[in-house]
Amino acid sequence: QLEGEIAEEWNIENMDTLLNLVQDVVAFDMQHSAEIQACDLLMEIDRLDLLTQHMDQSNYPRVCLYL
Repeated sequence: QLEGEIAEEWNIENMDTLLNLVQDVVAFDMQHSAEIQACDLLMEIDRLDLLTQHMDQSNYPRVCLYL
């Protein structure tokens, strides 16, 4: 999974480079009913704050149940 590979590569040196990719992956996951993968990625990199940008009525209940 792409999310797992990003989390493995996440460190201080390449954080800025990967942040754009993380935002794209999370946006895609949230639009395609893959909320769990998006949440897991953001928790792995300690950036759960980015999740709120992608929340809407359709995915809010699933995200809340998972978290």
